[in-house]
Amino acid sequence: MGGNGIAYLAFANPDLFAAISPMSGYYSTWWVRRLKKIPTWFFHGDADSTVPVFEADRMVEEFKREGVTPKYT
Repeated sequence: MGGNGIAYLAFANPDLFAAISPMSGYYSTWWVRRLKKIPTWFFHGDADSTVPVFEADRMVEEFKREGVTPKYT
């Protein structure tokens, strides 16, 4: 399961997860309001030719706008 899949599962079932670490996914920034209570560590490489790294960048920025700073590698 990719980054989008785990982020969506956590969005749909926020009480099921103690933490998540999505890797190289496309994300919906409106999920952040529900995800911000779950410790999150994003992983994404700038050499990824399938999913642009800005997908993780913008998700991290949205978390910051909500007052949360997730880990990001």
